[in-house]
Amino acid sequence: MPDGQELEHFDEIVSEFVAEMQELLDQLDEDLVQLEAEGGNHELLKEIFRILHTIKGTSGFLNFDRIQLLAHRLEDLLAQLKDGRLEVSQDVMDVLLAGADRLKGLLGKIREERTDEGIEVEDLVASVEDLLKRLDETPPKATERKEVDTELLGDFLTEVQELLDGLEEHLVELEARPDDPELFDEIFRALHTIKGASGFLGFSRMSELAHGAEEVLDRLRKGRMSMDRNVMDGLLAVLDTLRRLFRDIKEEGEERTDIGTAISTLEALLEGKALEEVRKARAGPGALGAVETIRVNVKRLDQLMDLVGELVLNRNRLLQLNGEIGTKYRGERIAEELDLATSHLDLLTSELQEMVIKTRMVPVGRVFNKFPRLVRDLCRASGKEARLVMEGQDTEVDKTVIEEIGDPLVHLIRNAVDHGIELPEEREKLGKPREGLIRLYAAQEGNRIVIGIEDDGRGMDAEKIKRRAIERGLLSPDEADRMDDRTIWNLVFLPGFSTADKVTDVSGRGVGLDVVHTNVNKLNGSVSLDSIPGKGTKVEIRLPLTLAIIQGLVVRVGKELYVVPLSSVEEAVRVGPGDIYKIQRREVIRLRDTVLPLVRLDRLFEVPEDGREDEEYVVVIGTKERRVGLVVDDLVGQEEVVIKSLGKLLRDTPAIAGATIRGDGRVCLIVDVNEMMTLA
Repeated sequence: MPDGQELEHFDEIVSEFVAEMQELLDQLDEDLVQLEAEGGNHELLKEIFRILHTIKGTSGFLNFDRIQLLAHRLEDLLAQLKDGRLEVSQDVMDVLLAGADRLKGLLGKIREERTDEGIEVEDLVASVEDLLKRLDETPPKATERKEVDTELLGDFLTEVQELLDGLEEHLVELEARPDDPELFDEIFRALHTIKGASGFLGFSRMSELAHGAEEVLDRLRKGRMSMDRNVMDGLLAVLDTLRRLFRDIKEEGEERTDIGTAISTLEALLEGKALEEVRKARAGPGALGAVETIRVNVKRLDQLMDLVGELVLNRNRLLQLNGEIGTKYRGERIAEELDLATSHLDLLTSELQEMVIKTRMVPVGRVFNKFPRLVRDLCRASGKEARLVMEGQDTEVDKTVIEEIGDPLVHLIRNAVDHGIELPEEREKLGKPREGLIRLYAAQEGNRIVIGIEDDGRGMDAEKIKRRAIERGLLSPDEADRMDDRTIWNLVFLPGFSTADKVTDVSGRGVGLDVVHTNVNKLNGSVSLDSIPGKGTKVEIRLPLTLAIIQGLVVRVGKELYVVPLSSVEEAVRVGPGDIYKIQRREVIRLRDTVLPLVRLDRLFEVPEDGREDEEYVVVIGTKERRVGLVVDDLVGQEEVVIKSLGKLLRDTPAIAGATIRGDGRVCLIVDVNEMMTLA
């Protein structure tokens, strides 16, 4: 039995395996949806083949036999597609997509239980074999490589062996004598012969690669390119690949070596790219070389972020002490040196904090890339047609946000397909294209990220929403009549609210959009909705870029200090008693022709009065759809604050999102902006 250390080591290896496989399966999903749309895209087929080959090899190394078996059979299917012996049909795509789903299930089993036992793969293996059996019943295409006569193959191998040996010698000579026309002709003839002979016998990869090298030589010979180290490195790399293909044919009778990297090298040469770019083309995505990225356990990043948070707190404390010492010992050398050292520490801490935050940032594309497959499956299930357009996939956000935002986005996309996009026949009657459009986008706005989902479907019925809200006792008829459309749209985020007349398998199980609202609130974000009947609906989610360290506005209420997240603050205004009046027993102020509801923090948090002046401050928070004013006694200033959890006992404290420690050691509560919006 392995000891504890061996088990821990195995666990680390499996964790690495799961992380790598998850990335591969996400990419596989994206590629399969693209393959279904584009048909026999050869480059795409090669990419999918590479993914399955990697999954097969890595899982076999760790003895995950079931995932290896399924990946192996799917790889066999891809090989036939790649070689043109099988077409990308709906039957083939169904098997490939089902296989991808099963691989995800197997990976989930490995993640949870460190085994892939207990999940069947035999049915999918049988489906693949059924598809492959059709090849035996189908006459070969004219373009298919025929069986090669043994004697003919022997002559080919002998000739190509001599040509490859001569090529290496001539290429080395060419680097020394780049102006020798006879040498150019000799190399060109050798490549031309290899291209023709391999093409005649159906060895398409060797033929394609020789043709590409021939094109480079032709440009060199005609003076349209100059021979330099870049070109020579590239040609020698191509020669190495030709040798590997030759070895494949000699030992196994078929080509197995992938030529994608070599083709990329030739393309780089033809485009005149620099040496470093040619090396990148040669290296390819899976080659050995300089390591540019490494995997780091997320727990370590979390621990590092916690330590940086503590460093920021102590930095703030030191800055405050430095200010006090500077005042007391103004002009003295010790105060000046301390001020210089503190300033340097402040700068280094800020840089370290920024770098650590960047290490936690990941592109939203990691979440977005799952959705083309989702839209495809939803459309098939509902009989609808829709195209997903994605924008801003490179926008980066904290890894924690990425992990939490996936489910709300899935729910919104399901709603867009089920409740938004009409059936093709209905769209045609309305003068719309048969295919609906769903737009998923992300963009950065200051310290926040905006993620939106927009469709060109039927939109929402304001009257139906009002009726449903009245039926459920959420509104009185009078309140409903006074509401504008924007306020009505946002009623759909109330708990249990749904306008669906029946539950479908597409949009879910009768659960309303309050799930989205709740999850977004947990991330200190906000969600808004806008809709035009007959034109479509747009939902926007606004989230902080990071959840650990934020810029905050420190305000005073009585003797207590509170922090308002600065990303939610629009402005702060000073008001007197005459500026505040009541509407239906609620305090409001008029701010540039708009009525702004108020929330008094002293009443909300039961803070004793402290000789309050007549004039107060109103901190305006919210989004463009809804704003609220927080009434406070004074504005202390802007600070960088580290968010701390309140712990189990105080976790459910109303209107409080967390706490922080200021430079003087005082604990300040952080205001929950989203909950404040509901209190006004």
